[in-house]
Amino acid sequence: MKKAIFIILSLLCIILVIACGFGEKSDARSMETKLYCSIVDSNLKGLEEVFDADEKLNYEKLSFGEETAFRHKDRRALALAISNSDDDFVIELIESGKVDVNSGDEYTYLQEILCNRSVELLNVLVQAGVEIDSEKEPAIDNLAYFVHPNLEDKEKRFQIMINNGAQ
Repeated sequence: MKKAIFIILSLLCIILVIACGFGEKSDARSMETKLYCSIVDSNLKGLEEVFDADEKLNYEKLSFGEETAFRHKDRRALALAISNSDDDFVIELIESGKVDVNSGDEYTYLQEILCNRSVELLNVLVQAGVEIDSEKEPAIDNLAYFVHPNLEDKEKRFQIMINNGAQ
């Protein structure tokens, strides 16, 4: 009788462990979910909790994605943040060093931030090592052609780009 109860309890424990995904995988998934929710809500505290958890998250290939200005189904944390979050959140993500500021396609992070986001965010992106003058489409050309002519800080943006090697 004791053996039967022991066997049943052992089987229930095994089933419970299997159902929970062996813990580690489900912990990583919950951190990705927390990261996504933090991105959508511009929740800096949530972002810090994800960083503090020290999970081995791949910030360039999350298990979820959505349409961004860069790709149809984008799974990169920085692209999702640029599309959904405020500048403070994006700055925190870039300064963490956990994202690749150059993982762009035809439309790059630099182009989006240069034309549509704050000068402060542009400075942070440049300091993080974004490629200023790509061979495909130089940053100065993007600024000259795509920024609204009445943008107040257009000259400041030009100066940042020129000071950092744009031609």
